[in-house]
Amino acid sequence: MEAHIINRDIKKRKFSKLARFRQWIKNLFTRHKQPSSVTTDVIQKDDEQNIQKHVQVPQNHEVKLAESKDDNLGRKGAAILLAAAEIVSLVVCLLAKVPGEQLNKNAPESEKEEEKDLPQVHLSLDEILRNEVLQKKQKPKPQQVQVKPPSAAKEKGAGGGNVATVPGSPVPPGYANKDCVSCYANAICQCMFSFDEIITCIGQDPTVGKALKKLCQNHAQSKGLMDTRELRREVGSPFSAREQQDAEDFFSVLVNQNESLKALTTSIVRNTRKCRKRSCGHEITAGDLVNCIRLGTDKSRIHITELIKEYSKWECLGEEVHCGMCDSLCAQNSEIEVPAQILICQLMLWTEKGLKKNIKVEGIADTVLQLKNKAYQLQAAVFHHSNNSQSGHYTAIRRHSGQQWIKMNDTKVSVENKWPRGKTPYLLFYKSL
Repeated sequence: MEAHIINRDIKKRKFSKLARFRQWIKNLFTRHKQPSSVTTDVIQKDDEQNIQKHVQVPQNHEVKLAESKDDNLGRKGAAILLAAAEIVSLVVCLLAKVPGEQLNKNAPESEKEEEKDLPQVHLSLDEILRNEVLQKKQKPKPQQVQVKPPSAAKEKGAGGGNVATVPGSPVPPGYANKDCVSCYANAICQCMFSFDEIITCIGQDPTVGKALKKLCQNHAQSKGLMDTRELRREVGSPFSAREQQDAEDFFSVLVNQNESLKALTTSIVRNTRKCRKRSCGHEITAGDLVNCIRLGTDKSRIHITELIKEYSKWECLGEEVHCGMCDSLCAQNSEIEVPAQILICQLMLWTEKGLKKNIKVEGIADTVLQLKNKAYQLQAAVFHHSNNSQSGHYTAIRRHSGQQWIKMNDTKVSVENKWPRGKTPYLLFYKSL
């Protein structure tokens, strides 16, 4: 736009593009100044069709003016009118593409106040409807906020200061053994609290003892070193005394004192006693509720699946057991009728004299047991370190993630990459899949 078209006073003011168009048109009709050039190449072909509907521009740019006394424009005025018509058509095209609200959206307040005094361009009904459709299409879409997953929090075990590498499977806290005889209770609690079902059950059951509930909550929150002496006093004699006790005995008494835990760990076993005399064939069947499945064998090396099968094997009873019908000797077998949700097995490692047998059970860590259409996987285990059943030390181990295991020896807690070789556990804690 050339400088001779706009007045000096108007040039100093800052107008938006639309305001400049309107002021230019006003100057054309008032001062009869002819612009140097008009650029119409920016009008696209699709816009030219809309222009012909709303603004009638003479073809070939010819304007015929009637000669009269009142008309003093002549050829110079005709050129001005032609330029003004092209400018108006350009403004109409711009307004059809961009609504007026968007043009004034980013304009300063001073410019908006100045535009009030300027002449406004009146749009037709078709243009107004088209602008409304464009406004609906150009509504901003809601921004999608991308939430980054939280980083795996590292949790420390209170015993050895180990760090959990897998979220959702934290390293458990250590357990104090200040009286040097609490290792059996420490190992049992480590195995029990490795099950989410047991922790939930203890937290929701109001009949559970205060010491057990407090210990379970502190274990779940990893509040320093745990201490089982208060729990032993709550369970009662003989565990309240400062004497070494059997881990399986402590577990059975503890479970039987809490009905909710008893429901999770009790299996139904069917015991059948049959007369060994074929002509008699008398037998008696009875059901029994057990907390531990006692597995024994005479072999020095056996797989865990074969050991489960031997549990249902018939065995001869002693001479003190006789048939009630014919007074003959009897045989007996046991079969797991309804396995518990948390299955506990006790390996009979001791002889009648209290010495440990040299038995190696294979496939304990990797084998999935199938019992009555239920699958079980080893979750935790208790080891006894001694050749004598009357003394020794208890430790525990629990599954961490994949092939990793957490070894728990009182206050010492460490992550192991492999199951300990050459050692046969004493108690097995299986989780139902």
